[in-house]
Amino acid sequence: MDASTAPQEPLNWDGDRMFNIYIYDYCWKRGFRKTARELMYEADLPEQAQPPIDAKQGLLFE
Repeated sequence: MDASTAPQEPLNWDGDRMFNIYIYDYCWKRGFRKTARELMYEADLPEQAQPPIDAKQGLLFE
């Protein structure tokens, strides 16, 4: 079986999780540290969670 006929695995993209990471990033960068920590706890985000696109003021600001 070559690459063109091999079954493709579905992309692992958890939209809700990524959205929460971007909200966390925005809150943290805008100085809403308590809100960011609460979101991290409630959304069960790992402490090292970083958005794939690291915008200076948070992608949601852009």
